Amino acid sequence: LCKEKKINTPFKQKMTKSAESKKRPFKDFLAGYMGGIFIVGVGHPFDTLKVRMQTSQENVNIFQMIKRTARHGPLEFYKGAASPLIGVSARHAVLLFCYGSIYTHLFHANSPSELPLNKVFMSGALAGIGNAMVEGPVDLLKAKVQMQFGKGGQYSGSIDCGRHLVRQYGLRGLYQAQIAVWARNIPANGVYFCTYEFFKRFFQGEDRSARLSEWQTFICGGMAGLFYWIGCYPLDVVKSAMQTDHSDPTKRQYRSFPDCVRQIYQKKGLGGFTRGITPCLLRSFPANGAAFIGIELAWKIMDFFDP
Repeated sequence: LCKEKKINTPFKQKMTKSAESKKRPFKDFLAGYMGGIFIVGVGHPFDTLKVRMQTSQENVNIFQMIKRTARHGPLEFYKGAASPLIGVSARHAVLLFCYGSIYTHLFHANSPSELPLNKVFMSGALAGIGNAMVEGPVDLLKAKVQMQFGKGGQYSGSIDCGRHLVRQYGLRGLYQAQIAVWARNIPANGVYFCTYEFFKRFFQGEDRSARLSEWQTFICGGMAGLFYWIGCYPLDVVKSAMQTDHSDPTKRQYRSFPDCVRQIYQKKGLGGFTRGITPCLLRSFPANGAAFIGIELAWKIMDFFDP
């Protein structure tokens, strides 16, 4: 008996493309979650130093802050890690989901590689809006716990901090300084994905479908993280200051985003907007390189089971 020859008609190709478009954002979500786990494991100690330097009333350098933090033991560097381990993974998952949904449904592409870089930037920037709804509370809880030196403190951990804020101020308590989160996230995530795609295309050459090696993926992710933080760091200083302000709105030092900018400048000058940048940049390259390795690893696993 002759076997029936399968014909790949344009209609079938269109149906396959449509099915893949629907699955892509959900695969991005799972890949983003894996990337978030990688980024916390590598980057959280640097993040603790960054937040403490940003909000310190003294002008301390990174070595002094390492010494202060290390006095309380190595686990002090992972203080507040419970929130990002759950939250950063969720944040990264939501970011990738929003990013995938936008370039798939708004720009009708199956992959960012099909888009010009300006549309990659727009996809990332729009993804930053939705992502901030998760990232705001995660950063808030992490920052409040990181500001507690030693074993004492108001909160026993990130979860306890969240419980306390919701009990006293409702869900709005988790969105302290949310305007500052949006101000940072929208442009920064546009830069993040645009930079990754730029370096990815540099390594791929003319073949946009070519897979990168692990070290190439690490470099692309590292450069994306580096440009993300170089571009938005002053905004992150303002966000950290507002998030570590008093939880009670009536007792806060900063009345608004512009007021916070004004007070930082008056007290610390332009240098106040770059405090803590050293551990941030030291963290950004390896942490985001690791994140994209996690993302690509997740994609390889999903492609194996669902080619």
